[in-house]
Amino acid sequence: MSAGHRSTLRRLSALAGAKGVNALVAILRGKLTAVVLGPAGMGIGALLWSTASTIQQASGMGVNLSGVKEVASADGYDPTATLRRLTLATSLIAALATLLLAPWLSELTFGSGEWCEGFRWLSAGVFFTSLAAGEFTLLQGRRMMQRLARASAAGAVAGLLPAVPLYIYMGTAGIVPSLIIAAAAQWASLRIAAGRTPDGSQHDRRLAWSMLRAGAVMMSSQLAAASVAWLLIVGVRYFGSVDTAGYYQAANGTVLRATEVVFAAMSLDFFPAIAAVAASNMRLRVAISRQTELAALIAAPMCMLLMLLAPLAVEVLLDRSFLAAVPLLRWLAFGAMLKALAYPPGYVAFVKNNPRVFMLMETVGANLIELLLPLGAYIAAALTRPAAFTPLEALGAGYCAAQLLTLVMYNIVNRRLYGITPGRRALRYTMVATVAAAVLMCLLNSFKLFTEC
Repeated sequence: MSAGHRSTLRRLSALAGAKGVNALVAILRGKLTAVVLGPAGMGIGALLWSTASTIQQASGMGVNLSGVKEVASADGYDPTATLRRLTLATSLIAALATLLLAPWLSELTFGSGEWCEGFRWLSAGVFFTSLAAGEFTLLQGRRMMQRLARASAAGAVAGLLPAVPLYIYMGTAGIVPSLIIAAAAQWASLRIAAGRTPDGSQHDRRLAWSMLRAGAVMMSSQLAAASVAWLLIVGVRYFGSVDTAGYYQAANGTVLRATEVVFAAMSLDFFPAIAAVAASNMRLRVAISRQTELAALIAAPMCMLLMLLAPLAVEVLLDRSFLAAVPLLRWLAFGAMLKALAYPPGYVAFVKNNPRVFMLMETVGANLIELLLPLGAYIAAALTRPAAFTPLEALGAGYCAAQLLTLVMYNIVNRRLYGITPGRRALRYTMVATVAAAVLMCLLNSFKLFTEC
């Protein structure tokens, strides 16, 4: 392993312990939801929060990511006051939008007005989550990774504790209060870690407009991703049931929790690093290749292990009533590995200050692919009911195909526009990881068909 690999791994391992606490809290929350509320409760929670998250992303104007770049590259000035004022404004907009649109959101998401009041109360959770994103941005831009990870873990623990009595005594009615408390706890913890606004930091209108303009590009990507997640789970509920949405959320949540440390560490470490070397194609190519190799070395074995142990993971992390989600979990784990490999080349257009290409490639291309392939496969299977695939398995296979196509698209565009391609070793690692995961999936599916016969 090269010195560059070891240096990056040291930074990632420094985050792993604290991020592991986050993962453990998420596991406990998922287990609590599965045991106490069952598939329906998990589906309701996912539908509520995915809808609110879409509004949050639309109202956030991408300030969190444009703010990271601004804080990381600040020279002779401090953007803290500007960033916090912008975040407060966007947080109020997000909360107000959730409050006013509550009746429409309930009808569209659940097919009835039953959860209108829940969405109204959830506007408070959206407000605190948006505020927390601003503090997260400050810590990430300053590259205070260990402090960021510890604060995030502390907020997650504080937000989990009230969920236990709320779920037990209120049932599904306790979902919204639990989400609000968790969001408030996360904001408070990150705010303490980020500290007070430094003396001399003044609100700068020109800087604010610059962050909004740059953020609008990233907002389109974040909004598209949140919209895809929302449309997927709403589509699963519409062509299935709330229970089916719960199975989808259970599988998706399990994969996210299992890979959280890897993706969180990649996002925290990688984006500021490539923003600093964006002017040099050679250094950018090295950074992308190194991150791709690490994704193959770390994410691939983790995802394949999850594919292999999926039934045990469901029983331990969730409940036996969720075993129907095992085939989908395996496909999503395969897709998560491909997503990790696609992550490094996906940011090249943004750090190269090419908003048109980034929007076409990320907002339109990648997100449209990630919506149409999985949802199209799910709907087709739900309507035709083929013997070989359940609708949820079809959704998972479509998700894998979408991630593979996105990976290919990123690399083709980067090569043609910037002459940037992953190194030979990165390509070799990518091929080996993809083929190994595909072979494992084939063996697992063959074993499943054999046992059913």
